Amino acid sequence: MGCRAVATELSTGEKLQGPLVTIGLAKKEGWYSKSGSKWQSIPELMLQYRAAAWFVRSYAPEIAMGLKTAEEVQDTIDLTPQADGSFGHDEAGPATMTTADIAAQADAAAGQTTEKEAQPAAAAPQEPAKRQRLSSEELDALRQEALHAYEAKGYDLKKAEWDAGRALSFWTMTDCKRLIREAARLQPKATSEVQGAAAQEQPEAPQSKESPAPDATQAGSADTTPEPAQVQGFVPPYQTFACPHNGAQITEDDCYDCRHRTGCPHWEAAPPADA
Repeated sequence: MGCRAVATELSTGEKLQGPLVTIGLAKKEGWYSKSGSKWQSIPELMLQYRAAAWFVRSYAPEIAMGLKTAEEVQDTIDLTPQADGSFGHDEAGPATMTTADIAAQADAAAGQTTEKEAQPAAAAPQEPAKRQRLSSEELDALRQEALHAYEAKGYDLKKAEWDAGRALSFWTMTDCKRLIREAARLQPKATSEVQGAAAQEQPEAPQSKESPAPDATQAGSADTTPEPAQVQGFVPPYQTFACPHNGAQITEDDCYDCRHRTGCPHWEAAPPADA
């Protein structure tokens, strides 16, 4: 008994014949003797199914898209190594599973799932703590804290902004913390002023009497060209120095309110604020 699928090509009228499928072929391939095989109960229908599947694979494989039919999947067998080194299939076929076997496998699978659920989940690795970003209210409070640290030492907002290098409204969290540390190292302003006043009250050291310089008429080789006036270099902020106008010991704070600032050699030598 055998079956062959036949069709006609519409565009050319050619008659197309598929491979012949027989019961003998099914026995040789192991489909017929397989446990629970339909080849024994409905051989004619199985011949038609297999002939149609092979015809499609031979002449129109794009229709099947590489997929197998259900009957082909059922007839698939596992090859095992044989004694002579080749591969073949067990003639006895796979062991038939009973309902009790299926239930036992289901219970075993359920038990494994329960054990996995009972095991405590592994602790997730902790991510490093991210740097907290201050809100606008917290940042304003930190700015006021830094300013109060300067005011507690007797300094005003101008000095704090000078040390920060920017206006109060632009202070960052880093600026505020740095200013608080800087204020802790500052001397109180009253102490600085007392030290400056004490330096002014100290009597000048007596000048040693020197012999008068020879007259230009007496020493013709003497240089009579006047030396240029020396301009005092820039002094870092908040260090006392002698005022070019009156000789008093002052700081940079005093220069801001001085009415003689215009044209002052010290002020002209100072670098810009953003230098």
